[in-house]
Amino acid sequence: MSSTKQRIQLKQLSQLLTIADEGSFRKAADKLNLTQPALSRSIQALEENLQVILMERGPRGVVLTNFGETLVKHSKIIDTAVEYAVDDIDDMRGERSGVVKMGAGMLSGYIFAPQATTRLLDRRPDTKVIVVEGTYDTLTPQLLEGDLDFIFGPSNPEGPVSGLCHEIIANIGIVFAVREGHPLAKKKKVSFADLSSVPWIFPSQGSGLYQQLQSIFENQGLPLPSSEIDVESHSLTKAMLLSRDLVAMIPRQIIHFELQQGLVRELPLFSDEMERPIYLVKREFGDLPPACRELIAELRAVCEESKEEN
Repeated sequence: MSSTKQRIQLKQLSQLLTIADEGSFRKAADKLNLTQPALSRSIQALEENLQVILMERGPRGVVLTNFGETLVKHSKIIDTAVEYAVDDIDDMRGERSGVVKMGAGMLSGYIFAPQATTRLLDRRPDTKVIVVEGTYDTLTPQLLEGDLDFIFGPSNPEGPVSGLCHEIIANIGIVFAVREGHPLAKKKKVSFADLSSVPWIFPSQGSGLYQQLQSIFENQGLPLPSSEIDVESHSLTKAMLLSRDLVAMIPRQIIHFELQQGLVRELPLFSDEMERPIYLVKREFGDLPPACRELIAELRAVCEESKEEN
């Protein structure tokens, strides 16, 4: 370890993060209960040790340099690691609290997360769970910077991102469905040409389900059908499916009850099951605190139980 690294103090990194968050030395000093000159001296000492300029002061506040942005990115991970260490020690002392920050895809968050989270909170009532819903592209930067503990949901269609490890922990069956009474519900055979000529409910553009739908029709050499309604919520998709003669591409588990009751019909298109994988995505380095590990264990259990039921 170089002498420069030895001279960096955790409090300086914490101060740097506060300045970056607040956008000014004055606001950061107030938040840290420091005088502005004392905070300025501390950051100046950090810059001298690193032999770089971390930030520029301007009329609109503080602007990080490239060096500053790099150090802030790593400082967030260090700050998260310290929080994890404290959580581990609290857990060893019998204080089962802590905060879990989980990123979730729209699909995985709807199907699996509620039951797993409920089980965790039943055992750890003092734990707080924060769920941030999003796509892989919106969630991974937050994970890499330490703002999320892990992601339970989609993966990158272009391949894994460096610094993250990916594990498939569930596969969700996907079906084409219509309500009972829809003209296509009476047909014993349905073609993709049939689907091209009727109105649809589309999943939100940019979602993994939408991309999968696009790919299916491209492989069939057909244009994407017309969309009467674009919906981001699976529960709203189900509600619209039950109320209008529309086609939806939807996870079977979302309409499990309606299929059993004969309210919705699965269209016979594929001999093989269509599936979407659900991933657990974590940073490559460092252990997660106890509450996170327990929630992940519950997510695995719920996924396994769902597999057995289906």
